[in-house]
Amino acid sequence: MEAERKAAAEAEAKRQEELRLELEMEEAERKRVAEEEIKRKEALQKELDALEYEKKHLEEKDAKNKKTIRWALGGFVAVMAVVFIIAFSNRPSYSDFSSPSEDDDEMSVAQFLGYQGSENGHQWVDLGLSVKWATCNVGAPSPDEPGDYFAWGELSPKSDYSWDSYKWRLGSSDKLKKYGNADRKTSLEVSDDAARYNWGGSWRMPSSDEWLELYVECTWSWVVIGGKNGYLVKGDNGNSIFLPAAGSYYETSLSDVNSYGYYLSSTRIDTQPYLAGGVHLSSDDIRLDGGLFRSNGFSIRPVAE
Repeated sequence: MEAERKAAAEAEAKRQEELRLELEMEEAERKRVAEEEIKRKEALQKELDALEYEKKHLEEKDAKNKKTIRWALGGFVAVMAVVFIIAFSNRPSYSDFSSPSEDDDEMSVAQFLGYQGSENGHQWVDLGLSVKWATCNVGAPSPDEPGDYFAWGELSPKSDYSWDSYKWRLGSSDKLKKYGNADRKTSLEVSDDAARYNWGGSWRMPSSDEWLELYVECTWSWVVIGGKNGYLVKGDNGNSIFLPAAGSYYETSLSDVNSYGYYLSSTRIDTQPYLAGGVHLSSDDIRLDGGLFRSNGFSIRPVAE
């Protein structure tokens, strides 16, 4: 009898332990699902905020454009008089930032070059935005050159842009030493910012919000400068920068040069930590909603305060 009671007690204890473990697992699963739902809602809210921001500023730009059109129509006679005088003058006037014509769709670098100031030896352009934008990519000697390519959070270019060579990898792509689910850091620290490391001063990589501001507040035109395809980005104040379609590196291969451009931001995708925020450029598309695989090699266009 004693042995039976002991066996029954042990069986009951084992059952209770199994029940406890099952309840703990259920509770852990409920917490995981709740956390995923919170992250999903946060990501959705960010997307809604970005859409609202873009809508607001597009409406503002539309209002300014309508005002400009009214002014242009009102001054049509005066403008035509000026055109007549210039047409018969021996001293024609040219703009340093003229757009390509139908007969000559290629702008020279000399036509484009120009800047308002410099920071630590590197030139910037004031587009009338919250930050100053550099005239060149990191590693580029001129605006039309692609420059160097960087994995997100790494400080120097390299020959192999594979996941195995990535500085912050920890096994599979969903496991990261830094800027992952463990530390939940979504923005690069200054010590991991390639723009600051290579250029110094107050230079840094632009955030996703600053790329959005550039997209919303400026006019983007696909042009050719110095034989390189890319976007001429013009602010409302008339100043411009050029973003060449520099392509990207995957492992040891460079591809898409002169067809696509990929520019990194300092912000990673919150819900997919293996993706960095950035911009995809092509002749018929500008995308800010996708992500760039962190270990691949992409361009960096710095900003300064």
